[in-house]
Amino acid sequence: MGATVLMHDKFSVDGFIQNMRSIWKPFKGFTAETIGNNLFCFRFNHERDLIRVLKGCPWHFEKHLVVLKQFSSPISIRREELTESAFWVRVIGLSPLLISEEQARGIGTMMGSFMEYESDRGKIRTTDFLRIRVAIDVTKTIYGEWSGSGRRMLSLSNFYYC
Repeated sequence: MGATVLMHDKFSVDGFIQNMRSIWKPFKGFTAETIGNNLFCFRFNHERDLIRVLKGCPWHFEKHLVVLKQFSSPISIRREELTESAFWVRVIGLSPLLISEEQARGIGTMMGSFMEYESDRGKIRTTDFLRIRVAIDVTKTIYGEWSGSGRRMLSLSNFYYC
């Protein structure tokens, strides 16, 4: 798996790898090596650990996004391909009766690449929001409107908590 940290400042490579090891807590462990400036290769000893880490995205290090992608071999890891990260996005103000997979796909596609949505199939939906998992190009700026306060810019290279 290839990784890069969206950070311009220098950071401790050993600190980054140790931090990821303590956060991910792989059952069978992993090896990590630096293969370029801010470019890493993680090899998990069990596929279950790799899948869990990829499904747990987004990850961060010192409040900076860690972009991960599975590659077929360490030789094929290229920074140019580490441009997307998966996010869970909450869409609010929707009628519970109108929430559907089709609607989730449409909204997700507007933000990036639709991956999945949180389904309450078989349950009575009482919430007015929808959770959609999308892969978003982190090299681009996202514009949005919150609370009617006008257009604001959101950068995905850092985590902002509102």
